[in-house]
Amino acid sequence: MLAEAGMEVTGIDIAPKMIEIAKKEVKGRFLVADCLEYEPEGSYDAVFIIYSQLSLSYADVHAMVFRLAKSLSPGGLMCVGQDAADLHVPADDTHWDETHTYAENFNLPFWGKPFKTLLLTRQGQQDFLTSMGLDIVSETFGFFQPDNPVCGQEHQQYVIAQRRNDDPLSPPKPLPTEGRRG
Repeated sequence: MLAEAGMEVTGIDIAPKMIEIAKKEVKGRFLVADCLEYEPEGSYDAVFIIYSQLSLSYADVHAMVFRLAKSLSPGGLMCVGQDAADLHVPADDTHWDETHTYAENFNLPFWGKPFKTLLLTRQGQQDFLTSMGLDIVSETFGFFQPDNPVCGQEHQQYVIAQRRNDDPLSPPKPLPTEGRRG
């Protein structure tokens, strides 16, 4: 859709197979790259982070999102897609951080199989983005039923936030309590 609208598209994925598929389906520049190490080249009018937090720590996601948000042009948009912690993680579960904003290493079914993942609450995702200095433009929440009989219905939250000007952004809150991977 973006390329068809005349926009320049740059996509990254750590999986070569996903890049191969993207190159066949979409006009743009696609790179095999680790989102935790990728350094944006210049500025972007939009950044999409869709289910990129799977199997990552909060510290890693915190650093990645902040780095990518700083690459937004004034007026640029950031779209973050995730499932929401408050729909799956019991209130007394040990996976919660001390602020009850996110849960790490929580076993969530993904495409029919348990998968340890990071989940932010619905409000936590919005607060995370606004704490950097971005403004929430919209939030949509819905369900997705994969075309696979072993998969259950999956929740999907998409938050779009905008960088209003070129003022410096602040690191997102809450700050991580543990270090990055590696």
